[in-house]
Amino acid sequence: MAAFEGVDVTVLGGPMRKGIIERRAQRPSSVRELAEQLPITPQAVSQRS
Repeated sequence: MAAFEGVDVTVLGGPMRKGIIERRAQRPSSVRELAEQLPITPQAVSQRS
């Protein structure tokens, strides 16, 4: 992903957090929208973003 060129993405944490950050880098999204795209609840999105 272009937003992370030259960045060590392992510092971002687990795969869910990486997925959230990658999606947020593409375009602004609400917690609900992100939760619909991932296999986690809106509460979990809030904790990881």
